Amino acid sequence: MVQSNEEALYKRARSKYISKKFSIYLLQNCPDSPLRKAYTRSCYCSHELLVNDSGNLVGEYCKARWCLTCNRIRTALIILGYGPQLRKLDDLHFMTLTAQSCTKKELPGRIELFQKIWGAILNRNRNDNQRGRGRVLIGLRKCECTGRPGGRYHYHFHVVIQGYDNARWVMEEWMKRVTAVGLKISQAAQDLRPADENTLLEL
Repeated sequence: MVQSNEEALYKRARSKYISKKFSIYLLQNCPDSPLRKAYTRSCYCSHELLVNDSGNLVGEYCKARWCLTCNRIRTALIILGYGPQLRKLDDLHFMTLTAQSCTKKELPGRIELFQKIWGAILNRNRNDNQRGRGRVLIGLRKCECTGRPGGRYHYHFHVVIQGYDNARWVMEEWMKRVTAVGLKISQAAQDLRPADENTLLEL
């Protein structure tokens, strides 16, 4: 379904309204943040729109991750960039790799730990390849953090990977390594399913 220009502009105005309020809140409540200049830029992101020679609306964008307007543009560019490449692959599987939620104080350490675990999995596969018994891992990973009740945070990975056996191996390695560092992990929470259009867009 193609949306009209009026609908598109309404959605843009709504996202801009939310983003501006959020940016002002960050600016007022984080006086010592090194991101103050970026928060200010976000307050004025696409504040003024001009019509160019082609009849299109153009403006200056802050390109900040907390700006809904710029994130929509970033998402569209990512879909245009990665989408055609992923759709050329067959037997794609979508999985969620996760562990127990953590507190705000624990979050930076959790992010660092998950990155190390992911790197260790790739290194293990690289070493297996050198011994002639590895696998070809082709796919895309996204890191995501969602809020939970009680001020907790759920940091996790979404991965699209080619081949069920590859996906299963990565998931087993993930569970083994997360358990080894003492985090609680549920096998049921590690989702694995064939990828479809919706899961590709989710990534």
